[in-house]
Amino acid sequence: MLSRMLSRRGPVETWYHAQPDRTFVIETRQDVRPILERNKTLQTANDGFDRRRDLARVASIPVVVQYEWLKRYGVNIFDPDQEKAVRRLLNDPEWRYLRTSEIHL
Repeated sequence: MLSRMLSRRGPVETWYHAQPDRTFVIETRQDVRPILERNKTLQTANDGFDRRRDLARVASIPVVVQYEWLKRYGVNIFDPDQEKAVRRLLNDPEWRYLRTSEIHL
C-alpha cells in the first residue's frame, strides 16, 4: 500500500493511501493533545464568561474534530443554521474537553 503526505498546514496533515483494490483513502491527521490540554486549563481558569458579552470563547475545536462532526453527524460548525446541533455536541459529555468554559450552552 502506497502512502504519502499530500500537505501540511500547521499541525494538520493530509495523507493519501492507495488501496490494493485500486481505490484510495484521504486521511487528515492532527495532534489534538495541546488543544485539549489548553481547553482543560481554560475550563478551570474562569475567564469571566458572561452571557451578556458580545463574544466569549466557549470552545476550541480541532480541525480533525470538525471533519469528524461533519462526517459522523452532518454538522458544519460554520453554518449558522446548525447552531443548535453544535451546542448539542458541545454540551455532550463525550466532547467536554472541547469546551473552554463549564457554562451549559
